[in-house]
Amino acid sequence: MKIPELLKRKKFWVAIIIVITIMLVFSQASFTVCWITSIVSPEHPCYCSVNVEKDRVTIIVSKGGIYDTDDVASSVSKYFTSVKKDLNIENAGLKKFPGKTIDELDKFVDDLYMDDNVAYIILIGDDLPTASGVNATNWESLAAIYWKMECVDEDCGCCRCSDIAISSIMPPFAYTDPEKVSFILKTMETYTDYHNNFESYMKKYPRTALHLTDYEGSENGKYIGLADPKEGLGYDMPQEYVYNTEYQKVTDKLKKKHLAMHFSIHGDDTTGRDMSLSIIGKQQLERLGGPAFLSAKHTQPYWSTIDEYLEFARENGAPALFMSGFSCGDLIIKSPMNRTDYCCWPQAFMDTGTWAYYAGFGTNSEGKRMNKAFSNEQTIGLAVRKYRAQQNLIFGDILAHMK
Repeated sequence: MKIPELLKRKKFWVAIIIVITIMLVFSQASFTVCWITSIVSPEHPCYCSVNVEKDRVTIIVSKGGIYDTDDVASSVSKYFTSVKKDLNIENAGLKKFPGKTIDELDKFVDDLYMDDNVAYIILIGDDLPTASGVNATNWESLAAIYWKMECVDEDCGCCRCSDIAISSIMPPFAYTDPEKVSFILKTMETYTDYHNNFESYMKKYPRTALHLTDYEGSENGKYIGLADPKEGLGYDMPQEYVYNTEYQKVTDKLKKKHLAMHFSIHGDDTTGRDMSLSIIGKQQLERLGGPAFLSAKHTQPYWSTIDEYLEFARENGAPALFMSGFSCGDLIIKSPMNRTDYCCWPQAFMDTGTWAYYAGFGTNSEGKRMNKAFSNEQTIGLAVRKYRAQQNLIFGDILAHMK
């Protein structure tokens, strides 16, 4: 039989597909399998079923660590009270982790799910194993949150639904111990206030999603850049978008505030300090030439630093309660270079009032599905449990909600 004739037969291609699938399964090529299934089933490659009996929240600190204090315990108690008032979600109390390793923490979390009906967890501090050794090139311990800890009795792997939804609040690593504790206390106080006064914050933050995207031009009518803003983000709310080269428009949009904000922009993956966020502070504006710079038609955006973002946010408030990023260096958790405060963007966002910062890794359709779930479910934690993408990394309050 000639080869061309063989290639025309359906049975041949079916056999090839079966062989490839078996090879992928046995080689544990989970990402590829997920990628294939998400194409076959664009709605959702995995169908998750939530155990409704597991519905409590807890906060974990390292036993005997710098966050194991009366002040932190009092702050956590107030947070639990606000959550009960806002969402009618019970708590399992503050839990103190006595171990040192990821595997011990994984077992600790599994026991909370099995014995205390805990389904939502906030990890506090930088002395838990999930923060140990995390830097720009080593994500192993941080990735353990969504690869190991969210799934009870086994690793999550591909297309494995999350039994538990987890978020982290990490202070800047270079802070002194008292500064780290103050960061945690301030952050918890902010989240408590959001739960106690949700409706008032909804008046300050209109139900819109802002997409800040890079601009690199177009070719044959097709947009060239990291993400085409016209495709939408998936949120179940109106979307606005602005290019990062529209300096004054970027500033004006952020001042108006939005419930959610996503940036698809370039970043510095070497230091994690700079992004083409195009927020220009007063001093920088004067140095660059004043209003004339803002009105110029630049082909490249101005790269903002964390300091410039902090200047903007402290003067105008957080531009959004929920932020997600797609930028080199946006998630890097590492010791600062030549500075003693913020190591990375998520910490700066948390310290200026953002309720939750999240990143979903997976296909474009998975990301849009998660954004839709975040905007419709009772909490973002419940969305993670019901509609898990390949990975969801969340900083802030796992019980934050958009409606």
